[in-house]
Amino acid sequence: MTEVSVVLAFRNRADRIERALRSLSYLDRCGYELIAVDGESTDASPQLVQAYEPEWLLNAPPRGVYEAWNLALSYCSQEWVLFLNSDDVFMEAVDLLVREAESTETFAVFGTAKHVAANGQERELGFDFLARNESLRLLMLARGTFPFNAAVYRTSTLREYGGFDCGLTYLADRELVQRILADGRNFDYRADLNVYKYLLSEDSLTMSGSTIPVTGDLHSWAAKAQYPGKLVLEGLSLVNRLRRTGK
Repeated sequence: MTEVSVVLAFRNRADRIERALRSLSYLDRCGYELIAVDGESTDASPQLVQAYEPEWLLNAPPRGVYEAWNLALSYCSQEWVLFLNSDDVFMEAVDLLVREAESTETFAVFGTAKHVAANGQERELGFDFLARNESLRLLMLARGTFPFNAAVYRTSTLREYGGFDCGLTYLADRELVQRILADGRNFDYRADLNVYKYLLSEDSLTMSGSTIPVTGDLHSWAAKAQYPGKLVLEGLSLVNRLRRTGK
C-alpha cells in the first residue's frame, strides 16, 4: 500500500479543525501518516487531533507555519508528503494524486485547487504558470497566486533544499518550489484532479498570511492592512533573486 505523510500545523482551531481532519478519510485507500504540530493551543484542538491517531503530535512555540512545517518534515517517514491547513480540506481526488506519484521520478505531482469564499463562491486554481515561461512564472510568484497545498511532494527533495525559508513571511512555500524548479527539477501536472479546497475566512491561513495559522490570533497581527503591499514586495524580492541566478 502506498503511504504518504500529511503535515498539519495548528493553534486554537477547535472551531474548524475537525472538517480538515475528516477530509483525511479520502486518503484511507492509499494509507497515510499524520504529522501534526501544535503551536501551544489553549483550546481543545490537540484533543481533536489526537482522536485521529497522528503518528506524531508535536508541541512547538508558535513561531509561524513555515517553522512548524520544517519541524514536521524532519519527522516524516514516507517518500511523499502533503500539506493540510487547519482551515481547509482535501477533496476526494487527493488519493489519485498520491497514486500518480507511485510511477513518477519527478519531485512533485500537482493537481488543482479551489478557493471557496465565505459566501460559497468558488474559484478554481491551477498550476499553469509552472510552464517554462519565465515572465508568467515570476508574475504569478509576485502575486502570490500559488495553490501550494494542491500537490504531493517528494519528502527527500524538500529536505535536500533545506525546507522552507523562515525568513520569508508569506512566500516561503512558493520560494521553495521556485528554487527547486530553478535547478531544472521536473514535475507532473494533473489538471483533471481537483484535490484541495481553501475555505476562506477573515482569519484563515490563506487570507491572513503564513504566520497567522499557528498563532491563530488575527488581532495581534497589526500589519494586516498592509498584507497585499508586503506580499508584493516580498514577491518582487524573490523575482529579483531568481533573475540574478539567470534562471
